[in-house]
Amino acid sequence: MAIGVSISVDDRKARDTIGRILSNHPKMGNQMVWNMTQQYAKGIKMTAGNAFSYPRPYLSKTIKPKKVEEGQYAVMMARYAWLVDRGRKPGPVADTGILRNWAKKAGIPYPVLRRSIAKKGTRPRPFILNGIEYGRSLARPALKKTVNRFISSKGRITA
Repeated sequence: MAIGVSISVDDRKARDTIGRILSNHPKMGNQMVWNMTQQYAKGIKMTAGNAFSYPRPYLSKTIKPKKVEEGQYAVMMARYAWLVDRGRKPGPVADTGILRNWAKKAGIPYPVLRRSIAKKGTRPRPFILNGIEYGRSLARPALKKTVNRFISSKGRITA
């Protein structure tokens, strides 16, 4: 099971520009939005790897861009990503294969890990918002590249 992260544009000027490009040049607009989604996914994946050391391969492998429907894209990740990002309060722990596998790889007896989480909870390791910010810095050059590629193939663009 996976969750998606919705990313919206708060800057009105940027939102209007993207809207004009999508309406006047839908192919390029969709390619721009897809490229942005890929860069955000890349940023989240990189910050997930920096947020903690051990379970990185499990979580990083689940972070992927996905086309939801025409013109709408999302960054998908494992459901437990929110638990890693925000931490977990003490309380009962569900018996999950993911946690069982993680305990086995980490060399921690599974019952001991469950008791520890139930007693102490887990500390937050924020990476999603940091990843979105990092993805934003990656998206700018990717967007320029998409626009330049489109202009060179079409000759010019009017938005």
